[in-house]
Amino acid sequence: MELAVALSKYVGEDDPLPLISEFVSGYAVNGQLNDTEVDILPDLINLRIFSNVIYFTGRAYAGEDGLESLTSRAGSYAKRVKWVNANRQAVVDTIKALVRTPVTVAA
Repeated sequence: MELAVALSKYVGEDDPLPLISEFVSGYAVNGQLNDTEVDILPDLINLRIFSNVIYFTGRAYAGEDGLESLTSRAGSYAKRVKWVNANRQAVVDTIKALVRTPVTVAA
């Protein structure tokens, strides 16, 4: 999930794939993911975006912040989710090319 949290911000940029690639290249120095973990990353990125919506909704409901904190971000959140859904396979392919858990074959 930590990778999804970081990538959730990049998917709002004009050209996210190079940014994703750069970040994941750094992550891959010590981080490893298996194919299943990579396959669900687009959903985890969207989950992170939706958790922000819930966070700002809760703050507005509690009176800690105005609804404007959510409404001012809504367009950005929608843009990110649409991009992730439209580019799901490109995200997965980009990450799989950079981060893989090595397969150990028993002798």
